Order: sequence, then C-alpha cells, then structure tokens
Amino acid sequence: MKEVLRRALSGAVYIVLLLSAVFLSSDAFDFLFMTFGLACLYEYKRLVHLKGYHIFIAYLALWWAFIYLVHDKWLINILMFLTISMNIALLFFLFSKSKKPFSFFQKFIIGLFYIGGGCIFLTMIPYKDNDFAKLLIIGIFILIWVNDS
Repeated sequence: MKEVLRRALSGAVYIVLLLSAVFLSSDAFDFLFMTFGLACLYEYKRLVHLKGYHIFIAYLALWWAFIYLVHDKWLINILMFLTISMNIALLFFLFSKSKKPFSFFQKFIIGLFYIGGGCIFLTMIPYKDNDFAKLLIIGIFILIWVNDS
C-alpha cells in the first residue's frame, strides 16, 4: 500500500509539473524536458559507470542547438537518423549472442543519442510551423497515460 501511495503522489507531481509547463509557456516546457533529459542522463551515467561530466555538456550543447538554433530540416533529419540508428544498434546488441562491454566512447555516444536524442525529439513534438501546439502535446501524453494504465 505504501508503494502505491508513493507512485500515486509522484505521478501527480509529474502531471502537475508537465501540465503547468505546457500551459505556462513553450520555454517552460523546453526547460522541463531539458531537466528530465539531464535526470535520465544522470541515472544512465550511474548505471554504466560513466566518469566525468562530458555527457551533460554535450547533451546541453546538442539540446540548445537543436531547440533554439537549428531549424533546418536536413540537420534535424541527421539527428533523427543518428537517434534511430542508435536504437537499432542497441536492439541488435540486445539479441546478439556475444556480450562485449562497451568502451567509454561507446557509452558516451549511446547516452547522447539514445537518451539525449529522445528527449530532444520529445521537446520538438508540440512545435508546428513555429507555433507551440499545447493541445497536441497534451493529447499525446493523455494517450500515453491511458495506454500505460
């Protein structure tokens, strides 16, 4: 019962944070997902024993560049290709027979494009024709929450 209460409270906090950020401004939404991305990278860094803060700096630079500077579809498609390629490579690794450990550089690239790329694209979802579509992102999250329940 204690675990159910903890999960319900953390879920309520998450929903309030997300809806507040969506309705407050697009910058608040961007900042919230940047923070979620940093938290995910922190957990990833602890799980794979990645040393240093290089991955945070690289993620912040990539996030800032693709959210505020890059609006060229070609560069966005390159990031999408790298992110999807990383997902496919990890899928093949999951089902492969050989289990070789990853090097520092491989762990860095996996974290940057698997976690960082996903968070960047989640942040890009509600933007349509340089306008922030609040109802679009709320609808997507409602579909996710209903599906997960």
